[in-house]
Amino acid sequence: MDDGKSGWHSNDPESASGWGNDDEGEWGDDGKQDKWGTDEKVVDDPQQNRLPKRVEKEEIVGTPGPEDELITVTLLDRIVKIHTGDPSVEINTGEELHAFLTRFGFSKETHRLIFYSPHDEESFQIDDDEKELTVPQKIHIELNPIQILIQHDGQSVTLPDVPVNTTIQEVRNMYRRKTQQAIWNLSYNGRQLKDEETLDNFQLEDGATLMGAYSITVFDKECGTQTDVKVYAYNHVNDLIDRYMHETKRVRHYGSKLLFEGKDFEYDDTVQGPTLHELSIRENTSLQWKGAEYSVKLRDQKQNKDAQLHVYDHFDVRTLKTLYVNFARENFDEYTLAPEEFKLFFQGREMVDDDKLYQYGQYKLGNHSVIDLQHEELKMSFKYQCWDCGAIVAIKAADPIRCRACDGRVLMKLRKKTSEHIAR
Repeated sequence: MDDGKSGWHSNDPESASGWGNDDEGEWGDDGKQDKWGTDEKVVDDPQQNRLPKRVEKEEIVGTPGPEDELITVTLLDRIVKIHTGDPSVEINTGEELHAFLTRFGFSKETHRLIFYSPHDEESFQIDDDEKELTVPQKIHIELNPIQILIQHDGQSVTLPDVPVNTTIQEVRNMYRRKTQQAIWNLSYNGRQLKDEETLDNFQLEDGATLMGAYSITVFDKECGTQTDVKVYAYNHVNDLIDRYMHETKRVRHYGSKLLFEGKDFEYDDTVQGPTLHELSIRENTSLQWKGAEYSVKLRDQKQNKDAQLHVYDHFDVRTLKTLYVNFARENFDEYTLAPEEFKLFFQGREMVDDDKLYQYGQYKLGNHSVIDLQHEELKMSFKYQCWDCGAIVAIKAADPIRCRACDGRVLMKLRKKTSEHIAR
């Protein structure tokens, strides 16, 4: 709480954006993070939880007299001091006190009176309205406690009898004590709740549900992947795409989009867009990712040749090499390099033929990236062109005569730009 007296201290590493810090484990995957710090002091103190969040003014009822005849009533916005020694003040029972406090918005249906002993500060309620009040007396007025349900990371946890002036930070600490799992952010009806806010700021009803993080699944049918992404209801589509890029270690390409219920959602840094709550993207919702075309440059420094090729994330490296061979055959004179005769390197790393291009997103492979081509010296190899598909194949003496692209058995031996021999 803001008054600094509640005994709550937080070392939460979450950021203002609501995503938190990955290094601090904000998602709470195993619920066992020990990131709270040794100086945290979490105190179950009902009296502190009931302290009003602010006191703006003081009112005096009756003629001031001795302190031992004083009833002090603390409301959310004021302190009322009732001097019972004044004969004109007729407040002797709980029922009379209830009637008097209605002028300040008090209702027995929605509020309750908490009495504190002036000596030991223990709290109690008076259920018998006919019971005579003792003086001096300190009383706090609070809204009736409510039960709230917290849904977080696939779990539903009920917190009973929560005072409505409890802060969101205190609610998170209650959840952690009950489940032994951290929860870093909460939302209500798609709105992110700030730690210093209290439950009564949102006029929550008994049984209200607060949302933590939850998982959705993004499918990429072209790449054959599915990825679980943890989000919050107040996140926007841009946040979801950023999180998906982070989880899959990809580079976002212009024109890529999320597909959900027949609608396309592209990343747009000029518009915040609707929240996931507004789009009804709830826990276990499935979305589809559609990648966009982008270009890369293959650079053959040995032959001083470059090729600008259009690719997709789902292309594998072998396909990229075949694209280059076809491009070179059509655009470069007497250039008959076969895919087996060279390797590709990006950022100094050899690219494996079976890998898909999206897997190199972790090394920032994206639009206009440069990939280096390195020639391989194949001993006693001959080049052939497939009669069926036209692919160029390098075959050594012991290799079967077969096209590696289409498995064709009719190959033509290349001699410069003419085919002079057919091998079967």
